[in-house]
Amino acid sequence: MDDIIFSALSKVCQSYSVAFADYVRACEKKGQRIVKLQTGDPDFPTHPNIISAAHDALLKGETKYCDSRGLFDLRGALASKLLAENNIKCSANDNILITHGAVHGIGMAIRALVNPGDECVIIEPYWRAYEMDVILAEGIPIIVQTTPKDGFQLVADRVIERFTPRTKLIILNTPNNPSGAVYGEAELRKLVTAAAARGIYVISDEVYESIVFQESKHFSIASNPDVFDWVISAFSFSKTHAMTGWRIGYIVASKNVIDEILKLSQFSVTSLSPFTQMAGIAALHDPEAQNHVKLMRNEYEKRRERIIFSINGSWLEEAMILPQGAFYSMIDVTRFGLPSLELAKKIVDVTNVSFTPGIAFGDRMDGYLRMCFATSDANIDCAINALLNIEKLWRSN
Repeated sequence: MDDIIFSALSKVCQSYSVAFADYVRACEKKGQRIVKLQTGDPDFPTHPNIISAAHDALLKGETKYCDSRGLFDLRGALASKLLAENNIKCSANDNILITHGAVHGIGMAIRALVNPGDECVIIEPYWRAYEMDVILAEGIPIIVQTTPKDGFQLVADRVIERFTPRTKLIILNTPNNPSGAVYGEAELRKLVTAAAARGIYVISDEVYESIVFQESKHFSIASNPDVFDWVISAFSFSKTHAMTGWRIGYIVASKNVIDEILKLSQFSVTSLSPFTQMAGIAALHDPEAQNHVKLMRNEYEKRRERIIFSINGSWLEEAMILPQGAFYSMIDVTRFGLPSLELAKKIVDVTNVSFTPGIAFGDRMDGYLRMCFATSDANIDCAINALLNIEKLWRSN
């Protein structure tokens, strides 16, 4: 009987990253003090002007239900932001839906589009929630690999060759979590043009859009009006504005798609709290809050450079894939010959430092660890030393 009740859930694996986080918490309860580099949460506070906006809204009584699409003033501010920063022309009325973080928006988009038996192409490495959402919709995940030698970059032809008559959806994430790859504009254009010509939708997860380093540039595929109707773009305030706990994101799509996803939103969260949305308006309009976004990006880039300097001449120099964006580095740990979850636990036990096991980002990523550098310089130094020390211990044994 249980097999029938939980038929879809029985095909969903538990989260490797959450399971590892539980292990870290269990170690902490035993008294270990652990330097945690496994969670993708900015170490910066939300800007005080954003917090003040929410506080003022609460005092004014902005605590009731509101428009299920999101406050119109916020959607209007986002339409202006999307045009200015992403070159996406859209209507505040018809093309934007405020969501309970990007995870909510992406999950709803998958459920709205995928029918039983539909194929969904996902680029590896990837956030496992994509795959699980497809399975919950009774779709079929089709995993397409990228390679470490080219920094896990998107190659459009590798994706296009996997298209079949059952392909319904592609999910892209750039800047990428966990690899830090910023997909090139030419490859993105080629892929989305081919998808649209075949009636295939594309979900574009762009939550790390503001965290791009050096000469790399983020490109929003929905900026091409010829393919706009086939793209669902997902954004968030979480990483850009250090607002992970506020749970405020938004999706951009054609009116038809937004209207369908709205049904799912109304029957899942009804609407978002108005005071958090007013904080979002402040994040977009306040000059100091906007400058804070640039300061955070600059600090992430400095940390990236610190890592490069720290690993120079060590085994990590070749093992670490340096990111073009986001705030993660992937580390090839195949030399240790252990599954990534087992290795990550062993590193916690021996060095009191935690990295995310690569298996959390795809079955073929089991030879990697992910290091998050949204943390202090001292923690970064501690993490690099932990990896160097564990390698020495391995060789000595």
